[in-house]
Amino acid sequence: MERKHAWAWLLGGTVAAGFGRGLQAIPVVAWLEPVFFLQFFHHSRVHEVSWRSKLGILAAAIFAQAAGLTFAMAGTLNDPSFTPLGVAVVAIAATLGSTALVLIPYFGASAYRHRYEGAVAAGVFFFPLVLTGLWIAYARVSPFGTMGHSAYSQSDSKTLVLTASFWGMSGITFLMSWGAALLHEVLLCQNPVPPPKLPSPRNPPLPYTGAPYLHSPLLLRRYSVVEPHLQGALPQGVTWHVRAFSAVFLLALLYGGAQTSLFAGRFYQRGIEEMYHKTFAASCILEDEARGGSLERLWAETEGRVAAGDDVILWSETAAIVLGDAEEAALIARASALAQLGVAGRDTNKPGPYIGLSYYKVLDGQTPHKAPDQTRHVQQHEGPAGKALQNGLSHSSSNHGPSYEALSEVQESHIGTSALSGASEEIGSKGIPRPSVWGTAADVITAGVAVMSDGTKTLAARNSFVLVGPSGDPILKYNKTHTVPLEEDEVVQGDGRLMIAETGLGTMSAAICFDFRFPELMRQAGQKSVALMLQPAWTWGPVGLIELYAGAFRAVENGFHLFRCGSSGYSAAVSPLYDFEFVRETLTNGTITAQLPILPHVPTFYASYGFVLEYVCVILGAFVYLLAVLPRSAIGRVSKYWPAQLRESLFGPELDFDNSVESRGASEGSSAYTSLQ
Repeated sequence: MERKHAWAWLLGGTVAAGFGRGLQAIPVVAWLEPVFFLQFFHHSRVHEVSWRSKLGILAAAIFAQAAGLTFAMAGTLNDPSFTPLGVAVVAIAATLGSTALVLIPYFGASAYRHRYEGAVAAGVFFFPLVLTGLWIAYARVSPFGTMGHSAYSQSDSKTLVLTASFWGMSGITFLMSWGAALLHEVLLCQNPVPPPKLPSPRNPPLPYTGAPYLHSPLLLRRYSVVEPHLQGALPQGVTWHVRAFSAVFLLALLYGGAQTSLFAGRFYQRGIEEMYHKTFAASCILEDEARGGSLERLWAETEGRVAAGDDVILWSETAAIVLGDAEEAALIARASALAQLGVAGRDTNKPGPYIGLSYYKVLDGQTPHKAPDQTRHVQQHEGPAGKALQNGLSHSSSNHGPSYEALSEVQESHIGTSALSGASEEIGSKGIPRPSVWGTAADVITAGVAVMSDGTKTLAARNSFVLVGPSGDPILKYNKTHTVPLEEDEVVQGDGRLMIAETGLGTMSAAICFDFRFPELMRQAGQKSVALMLQPAWTWGPVGLIELYAGAFRAVENGFHLFRCGSSGYSAAVSPLYDFEFVRETLTNGTITAQLPILPHVPTFYASYGFVLEYVCVILGAFVYLLAVLPRSAIGRVSKYWPAQLRESLFGPELDFDNSVESRGASEGSSAYTSLQ
């Protein structure tokens, strides 16, 4: 009967894994998912069976977890729609992740509970410590960052998300897994395995089998065969956890709620006009890898927004493509001249314009050797936006930088000198046209990687961002640090440093799309007191919403105001207090405008000291895991030097490492018989 219950729990765990995390998460299911797998390991009696059966149980748990995660994340790498390769890669990643989840926190929790059945309090803490520590380590070393993290499932709970400003998303994960482990323990207490017949002269003590709840005098007393009216009552260790978890959970809700009610500038009963009397005009211009005519449309939209008086104009990720340093310089020069012209036509008290250029740059040495005989001359002032800018701004260069004529000269001197010609092939996951010869030494190009004549390979491009200030100077440059696996194999990663710029809107910084999946990188923004963070983004399929939530989590953790401009997904502005000031589903072209409040940086405990909590969790998680898997003799030799109170907390009050398992079982059975006489 117990084994039948185990398979029912495993089936429920498979379904819960499919809806607890990922792209269609249900918040409450994420809290309950661990309970199913913990119950499965308990009812399967995994520590009492042969190694062959044990391996079968572990394989079944891994398969169930992997099946659920594959269902939850199947669309992650499918651009633009589901493909067998994309699903296969997700399935492989899910299997690897599930193996780690099953063998480390789940199997480890079962082993600890089986070995130290009297240490109830420490046993409940085992699972949240180890699971949270595993997620922290995963986010540091995995190229996927926090993808699939259970905390994202709580994105709809503003009060809970706001607690991330204190303990980060790892704290939310710890709280969720603590609640799951506690519920698992309570279920076991309410439905204990019936104890065997009590020892008597006619029924001598049974040999100890290592099965929990069968022979331990601690557990006989826990479920009180002497006092039937106490059966089902929670043991003292579990009662302590219920009280502690309830107190921490209520304090978390109090802290999160206070962020909105007391610390958001609304206290006491202030109006919107009083709170947000300073605003700035922001625009998001969506384009996808523009060249030629589409690049001119991109510039026309940019000119139009400058003419309209926007303070921040942000391009979506890789809105344009440039070939080499020359075209990059021309792109920046055109934005610099445009920014200077924009200053001429606006109020001197008005900040901006700040123009954020996001582009895909093919590195020098990768571009074809081609004479500039087919230079593409960019025509100025085309379209109503360009005409509006000409009519609304002064053309004088005496006080405010270069004129439109100077801008034309800057453009024509560079644009198109590396124009594509000759044979080309589509390479890279985005289908970007690439020249078939990248310099004299490049023989073969596959997926954006140039294979040189000597057999070596070189990456081909950068995913870059430059912010041009009102003076016309580039005040911030950033190269994407965390590239998307498989999608951006040809992109050289940045150095992992967030740059800042002091502006009229406060301290500004920027990172690109997938970078926001990595809390360690984004913590720099909190430590550098960034007030406004720019996020050019490009997503695909169903991942846009979860990527938006990832950025919103980083805004709360680090106290910055997020302005996201994302093509094929979501564009939004999110305050440090998780207020979504606007959210818009966006395609690959068009312009979105918004009037946003000028918000200061909000100092957070997490940005300054939150990493300490993470380190503590990793260290304690590793410590208790070793206690569960190391040989008993080794633990006994080391722990005999520890304080008695610590030993009792970790191992239970009556564990004796000096006795063998069999003698411990016999002595427990005899003592139980004696105590019950």
